[in-house]
Amino acid sequence: EIPAVAGYRPPPEPEVPGRAADPPPLQPHPALQQPPPLNMAPDMRVGGMTDQLPMDERDPGDPKGFAQAAAAALPVDEIMGQIKAEFQAQQEAMRVAMTEQMEQVNVLRSQAMEAEAGAERAKIEAANLREALRDREHREKYGEDMQA
Repeated sequence: EIPAVAGYRPPPEPEVPGRAADPPPLQPHPALQQPPPLNMAPDMRVGGMTDQLPMDERDPGDPKGFAQAAAAALPVDEIMGQIKAEFQAQQEAMRVAMTEQMEQVNVLRSQAMEAEAGAERAKIEAANLREALRDREHREKYGEDMQA
C-alpha cells in the first residue's frame, strides 16, 4: 500500500467494457443553496438554525402550544363536521338499503307462502280429481248400481 503523499494521485483504473461510469458527485438541491426568506423564523428556515444555538437557548418544544397552533392552522371543526356528515350519509344510505332489502324479503316471504298455499290447494285438488276419476271408472266398469 502506498503511503499518502501530498499531491499524489493514483493512476486511473483501466476502463472495463460494460462497467457503468461513476455517477457525478451529489450536489445540494437548488432550494438549499438560496438564502432563507427573512420573514421566516430562524428554526423554520431550510437547513434550520436551531442547531447553531447554545443548548440553553433552544426551544424545548411546547406540545400544548403546538397542538393549539395546529388546531388554529387546521379547520378541525370543519373537517370533523365533514367526517360526521359523510358518516351520517353512509348510515342513512345503509338504513335505506336495509329497508329496501327487508321489503324485498317480506315480498319474497309472502310469495313463498302464497306458493306453498297454492301447492297445498293443488295437491288437494289433484287428490279430489283422482278420487273422482276412480269413482267414475268404477261406475263405468260396474254400472250405476253401486250408487244406491
